Amino acid sequence: MVFLVKMRWIFFLVIIFAMIIAGHAQKNPFIVVTTKATPLPSISPAPSTSPSAAPTKVLNRGEMSNLYGPCIELPIILYHHIEPMSVAQQKKHTSLNIDSEVFRKQMEYLKQKGYSSVTPADLVAFFDEGMQLPSKPVMITFDDGYDDNGEYAYEILKQVGIKGVIFLPTGLMQNEGYLRWEKIMEMNSSGMITFGNHTWSHRKRRYLPLTFSLEKEVLM
Repeated sequence: MVFLVKMRWIFFLVIIFAMIIAGHAQKNPFIVVTTKATPLPSISPAPSTSPSAAPTKVLNRGEMSNLYGPCIELPIILYHHIEPMSVAQQKKHTSLNIDSEVFRKQMEYLKQKGYSSVTPADLVAFFDEGMQLPSKPVMITFDDGYDDNGEYAYEILKQVGIKGVIFLPTGLMQNEGYLRWEKIMEMNSSGMITFGNHTWSHRKRRYLPLTFSLEKEVLM
């Protein structure tokens, strides 16, 4: 009986002490009451039995060509809009725009450093026919066929003597802000601009109607 009474008092004292601590914690946000968790036994990982990977040799271009066929280092520079930044601000597409004078300086820099522009047809001839490419080739490309490509980029490329490639979403041509077919034909006949396909509507596949022809979207 005496033992049970003592245990009961000890129990009440523990409860009272816990209440006092909790009360102080509510008044003082710097007091944090935590319980000490029993640490879990650590498990050491078993030593790996797989052999270490052998160091990989970095192949130079000649070695890669011997193993895989013709190889070439080709920087490809992609643009979207090319026009004065003040104009791009009015049209609210500055995030995709390069100021036309900045673009001119970039093209002049490439020319001064000895780079020569190449086209997709040049690459096909290099891989299929063994045609030699310039020692420092570069490809200048533009996505989406915006009208400023014809107004600014095309004129700068002609003046500097660098060829470009424009990828067209063909179904959007003639719309406001895009190239017109008359301008496309003019640029194509100049020999300075090559055109490639960039789908028909530029929409992602999941946004196309179920009845829409995927073949039309990809090939037209």
